[in-house]
Amino acid sequence: PQVHPSPISVSVMRPSPAAARRASFDPVAISGVGHVSFSVGMPFPNVSAVATTGNFNFHRWMRGKWSIVLASPELFSPVCATEVGVLASMQGAFSERGFGLCVVARGAVEDLRTLQQDVIAHFGGRLQIDFPMVEDISGELLSELGVVDRAKAERQRVSSRSFFIVDPKLSVRSVVGLPGHIGCCAHELLRVCDALVLTTSLQVCTPASWPDNHANLEVNGRSMSGAVFLQPGVSPTEASRSFPEALELDMPSGKKYVRLTHIPEHWAPAREMACWDGIFSCLLGWLAPGRVAKTRMPLPHYPPYTSQQVARWRRSTTETEGPSFESAGPGWTSTSDSLPEPDDEPHSGYRRYLALQDPSSDGVLRIGDIVPNFMADSTKGQVNFHKYIDGKWAVLFHHPEPFSPVCMTEVGALAILSLRLTARGTRVASLTTGTTEDQRRWHKDIVDHFQRKVGVDFPMLADPRKIVAQKLGLVNPALKDQLPARSMMIIGPDKRLHVKIHYSIHVGFNLAEVLRICDALMLSSQESVATPACWPHNHADVVDDKGVTMEKS
Repeated sequence: PQVHPSPISVSVMRPSPAAARRASFDPVAISGVGHVSFSVGMPFPNVSAVATTGNFNFHRWMRGKWSIVLASPELFSPVCATEVGVLASMQGAFSERGFGLCVVARGAVEDLRTLQQDVIAHFGGRLQIDFPMVEDISGELLSELGVVDRAKAERQRVSSRSFFIVDPKLSVRSVVGLPGHIGCCAHELLRVCDALVLTTSLQVCTPASWPDNHANLEVNGRSMSGAVFLQPGVSPTEASRSFPEALELDMPSGKKYVRLTHIPEHWAPAREMACWDGIFSCLLGWLAPGRVAKTRMPLPHYPPYTSQQVARWRRSTTETEGPSFESAGPGWTSTSDSLPEPDDEPHSGYRRYLALQDPSSDGVLRIGDIVPNFMADSTKGQVNFHKYIDGKWAVLFHHPEPFSPVCMTEVGALAILSLRLTARGTRVASLTTGTTEDQRRWHKDIVDHFQRKVGVDFPMLADPRKIVAQKLGLVNPALKDQLPARSMMIIGPDKRLHVKIHYSIHVGFNLAEVLRICDALMLSSQESVATPACWPHNHADVVDDKGVTMEKS
């Protein structure tokens, strides 16, 4: 779009030395490993700019409340427009939880107001967009947040968007990075918001796919459905005082790290929970059926596709062969091994679009960049990651440490989901800071916790010195005193990064959301389409001139 000049420009104000120390932000450590992407634990930069609501300062607006910031380099994008509309329609639910909403986009405030009018018209005139939309004409703030490459801000051709969840102390707690053609699920954001408030208030951790977890687990005759874990730092004395009903589980490894408890009744969660029970009941059969989901949106039931064309695409991506492993010594491969094979005729417009991406100039691994190859020991032997992908999609989970209760539920739920991901032609792997022997001992704990109903058939990669994690931008050595984040990456058959998500260490991923994103990526790649926000349950209220609903379009 045409960018109009503005009398007030964006000015990024670096954190003061005191604020940097409070956040353990060490520029020297950053320069020692190259530029580090904006990650969990870092302070959100202060910005004074012009917004649709008037003059705007981020820290004054954020202080004392939780915040969600959507950063989009592309202004007039159909996917971004649906995300803004969905956020506006759910603003009441976020406000009830004490969360403010904000959008930062590459364009002048006049363009942002035009976008607001387009969004309101697209949603039938039923919306009211009250949250600020901040102009970033120069792209300085988007560069500061790592969404765009500062050296290429003016000519970056591949678009992506990021959602930042910031706590009242102005520290980033979660980052969701998606490509420009894949819409987010606002209800997953709502679920993460609930989990962050809960884990911050009560010193607990939410398992994978909370609050729909542990439905079939009983301990001493008590159902553990919806239970949470105590954080590792809670002492036995404090646990007995604050959580008298907590149960410590014996694990095959002999380690004492799994303490389950129900949320105290005096802690009243928000009225409307982003509930994915329908997905997991349908997909995994691991949850109790018949539960009522408290959500305004219809429950997704996979596969969501109905057209014959997409049905043929689904059959064409089915994989039957098992994974293969290449034996080689640990360490990094040469740069030439990290590049994909040249493709004179990309199979879709989407792939042609990604082919426009130039490597990041500052060393940050961004969406559209080639994911470096690496060698690692694992529970399945030594793995060459690029050869393991073997021209297929790949989901890589990163866990900061083994013998962690939340990570344990993520690996177990991923093992259940891996059959469906494999059927979609997707490789699965987990990367953990620990030795291979630690992984094998931890594997026994995972199988036991899931009542021996799962088998972890994918490689659990060992990264005891965090070399791989640092190379992939999953660990920030500058944040020495901060708890690490748990991360998830989705890599395409072209070995390019397509999705990168960081959650707080105490918040587990929603595996149903991972499957939704994978389906959206594959559909987009094969059919050259973009999926709106909350796809496949979108546009239920939009009707065309012939009276046909646009749901799932």
